[in-house]
Amino acid sequence: MNFLFAKLFDEYQRKGDSPIFSITMYISTIYFFVLFCIYLSVSEVLNKIYFANSINYNKIAMSVTVILVMVSITAAVYAIYIKNRLIFRLSEKYKTKILNKIILYGFVIFLPILLLFVATTSTVLLKGGIMFGLNIKGVF
Repeated sequence: MNFLFAKLFDEYQRKGDSPIFSITMYISTIYFFVLFCIYLSVSEVLNKIYFANSINYNKIAMSVTVILVMVSITAAVYAIYIKNRLIFRLSEKYKTKILNKIILYGFVIFLPILLLFVATTSTVLLKGGIMFGLNIKGVF
């Protein structure tokens, strides 16, 4: 992932976009989606095992929680990658390696979509439901 982040940062610098803001937001989004994948699976298992599907979520509380998690992830990414200059060191480390721009943009576009697909697929496989027109019973 760091290789992808470094090459994307180099591309942002080359284009003249605000590389620090853009790379911080992209890395934060990727980490948020990874955390979302993990959360969906774990919460579904815990809800089935310990709470017998009796947990009801308050929409406002969940919205505030999601926003706070995203802000926390963004602050952590900024502190680790930008403030500690990790992204600059990664950029220098991978300077000699070449990545085709089509492949880079493909990863940039399809990685978040893939992560969301994995999250929803794992949730349907655990909980059950309809996916691609198939009725899936689910593990629980």
